[in-house]
Amino acid sequence: MDGKKYFKLTQEDLLTHPVWVRSMDVATFGDSEDENWDDDTAMVVPLPKDAALVEQLFENCICWARARFQDASGRSFIGMLKCWAGDDIAGCSPTIVTDSGQVNFFFAGVQPNSGQIAESYRSLSVPPDSLFPIKYSVDIELPDGPPDGTLDGFYWLDHQTDGSKLMHVR
Repeated sequence: MDGKKYFKLTQEDLLTHPVWVRSMDVATFGDSEDENWDDDTAMVVPLPKDAALVEQLFENCICWARARFQDASGRSFIGMLKCWAGDDIAGCSPTIVTDSGQVNFFFAGVQPNSGQIAESYRSLSVPPDSLFPIKYSVDIELPDGPPDGTLDGFYWLDHQTDGSKLMHVR
């Protein structure tokens, strides 16, 4: 099965296959001999149909699941959430997928710059004053999937403070 990088998933990919898992995890738990599945943690494949394998993957691995997003003015978007990496914004890494690419709302340990934020608004075709808050939820049934949530801006972890503090900017 051909894989692709999770950051290259499209709306069509998510509509066709609502759950994607790391190909290396499928190879590990599925006893696959496929030489193309290496240790690339960004390479994902659609969730296999084998029920026993799916159970092992859901118990042991991170996946990306299709999600629905609704902005402050009621517009809906399709996107994805990372599952089983943590329940907060840093763990589920909410991402809207548009025709022009993905819009990420979590920037890890680096504050997004004004150019990145402006490009996100352009990709979403939404003015800044009508985007936030954004509500999101996985739109398929998952065992212990990430909880529903709300985005108030573009997030990053500020390591300048004692510990790491989740910050956001609009």
